[in-house]
Amino acid sequence: MSMMWHCNDCGQNHYYDEIVVRRDTDTKETSITCPSCGSDNLTEAEPCEVCGECYPIEDLYGYNHRVCRDCIERKNGDIDFFADVGKESGCDVEYSLNSFLASFFSKEELEDLMIAELKNRASIRPVDCSEYLKYNMEDAADVLAEE
Repeated sequence: MSMMWHCNDCGQNHYYDEIVVRRDTDTKETSITCPSCGSDNLTEAEPCEVCGECYPIEDLYGYNHRVCRDCIERKNGDIDFFADVGKESGCDVEYSLNSFLASFFSKEELEDLMIAELKNRASIRPVDCSEYLKYNMEDAADVLAEE
């Protein structure tokens, strides 16, 4: 795939071969400008692996993939998706549990019960996962790209 550039002024995306390249004969410096508006305020861009829209690289998320914020945020409230993101993050939270309850349930059973409870709550009122997402965008992007 050919390199893409995003103009930060007009918002247009262009393939490298569409960009206007100028070389100053005195200083030998090369500059590139947007063919749509003439701005030199350009950044490298790549397509989102989910929707295919092109975004500046710094606006894409993922450790191993490139996914835009809009695609990730559309998953808000999807309990199964966020449970997978939690597994992907590899960060287990430790907490104290009543020893009586702990004697009846394994960690996996407790996770299954909590997911079932969240789904039950979501059937009554949407569950907002945006606070969790703030700190887990990279993991969410990787899980989404692999769906």
